[in-house]
Amino acid sequence: MQMPFNLITNDVTHVANKFKLFKRMSKHNKILRARQMSADEIINRLEIALAEHIEITIQCNVSFYTENIYQLSGYLTLSASNNLILHSIDNKVSTIVWPTSIRHIAYNN
Repeated sequence: MQMPFNLITNDVTHVANKFKLFKRMSKHNKILRARQMSADEIINRLEIALAEHIEITIQCNVSFYTENIYQLSGYLTLSASNNLILHSIDNKVSTIVWPTSIRHIAYNN
């Protein structure tokens, strides 16, 4: 007994539609890359942000070998073990920030 041709093609299109759900989609919004600040500028802005509890946006390099960056916003504090911790207001998440990966700091106020 042979299967009708339309039954086979319906299954193929159904499976193809399911695979379209997995096609590559952009996961993140594109971040406008700010200029790389000097070490002195970064240190000065970190000191001001820590002292005055100003809301800031930090752009960090993903690694030393790529041009990829990520961006975090919130208030900066210093932990007991001298780690910089950025407390996000929107997500209610705290993130450790590595000073060597910071490329730009902007004040949000």
